[in-house]
Formats: sequence, structure tokens, C-alpha cells
Amino acid sequence: MDAKTWNEKYPVGTAVVVRRDNGDELHTTTRSEAWTLDSGHDVVKVHGIAGGYKLDRVKPDVKKNLSPRPSLKGKGAMRKAGVL
Repeated sequence: MDAKTWNEKYPVGTAVVVRRDNGDELHTTTRSEAWTLDSGHDVVKVHGIAGGYKLDRVKPDVKKNLSPRPSLKGKGAMRKAGVL
């Protein structure tokens, strides 16, 4: 997926799973919009990793992004969520 398409589908803060160089998976969130490097690689910044990470190694965490719900703890949060 290219950076433009990624940004249209996934806002900053999206929960993702990153496949690290050693094969381990990191469950984290994005901290930037995606962009294209001069080399042509599409990358995005994620929490827990310095710099941009190639989009072909970053996938949306479907389980965490299916039904995001606002926290309804306290009246302030309920007002912010539009419940009150």
C-alpha cells in the first residue's frame, strides 16, 4: 500500500502490528502520517521504534480497530464523547 492510500484509510493513532527485522511482532500505534522516502519506500512512524518503518511491515491491528469506543468514565469523558 502506498503512503497516500494508507493516510486515507488509517489516521494517526491507528493500532498496528509491526513485523520487526527479527520476525517478532510489536503491537503499537502510529505516531505520524505515512510518507514516501526519496528511495521510493513508503514508511510511517510508530510508537516504540525510532524513525519510519516500511509500510509493507506494518499492518492495521484488526482486533483493536474493529469497534473503537470512547471511555465513558466520569461526566467529563461522557460529555466529550457526546453522551451527555
